[in-house]
Amino acid sequence: MSLGHSHNVVKRLEELAWVEHDAAQRIHLSKPADLLEAWCESYTYRENEIASYALPERVTRKFMADVAQAAVAPGRRYAFTLTAGASLIAPHLRVTSVHAYLDGDPAPVAGALGLRRAGQNQAALHLMAPYDSGVFHGLLEKGGLKVVSLPQLYADLRHDERRGAEQAEHLRREAMGY
Repeated sequence: MSLGHSHNVVKRLEELAWVEHDAAQRIHLSKPADLLEAWCESYTYRENEIASYALPERVTRKFMADVAQAAVAPGRRYAFTLTAGASLIAPHLRVTSVHAYLDGDPAPVAGALGLRRAGQNQAALHLMAPYDSGVFHGLLEKGGLKVVSLPQLYADLRHDERRGAEQAEHLRREAMGY
C-alpha cells in the first residue's frame, strides 16, 4: 500500500471519527464497533466460490482435524470460519456444518477425505476459495486448527442466516471486547 493511499484512508477514518491521534501522534481506533459494522455492510462470505460436499458421518472435531490435514498436505492455507470457526473459539457451540477458506482447488482435499459434491443445502462441508487473501491474515490457532481472525469471523457470522447474527454479537462482546 502506498503512503498516499494510507494517508487517504487515515484521513477518511478521521472524518468518520473512527480514529484519533494520541499525544505521540499515533493512530488509535476510537470506534472499532462502528468500523466493523461498516465493513460488514459491504462484505459477505457468499461472494467467495463455494464447493460443497456431503459427509458420510456427523461433524466432529476429528473430522475438522482431517479437513485441516488434507488441506495442509499439499502446502495450502486454510482457515475455519462461521459456526466451525466459532466452535473453536467458544467450544460450547454445536457444529452441524463446516465452512473453511481454502487456497486453490478444493477437489484434492475432498478426494483425500473420500467426499462427493453436493448442493449447499445437502452438504455439511463447504470449502471456499477466497476472492481476497486477506481472510488468511491474523489467523488464530485453537486446538491445532486454524481459525480466521476475530473480525473476519464476526463478518462471516453476520451473514449466516442460522443464528449467525446472534453468534456474531456474542463473539463481539465476549471475545473482541466491544
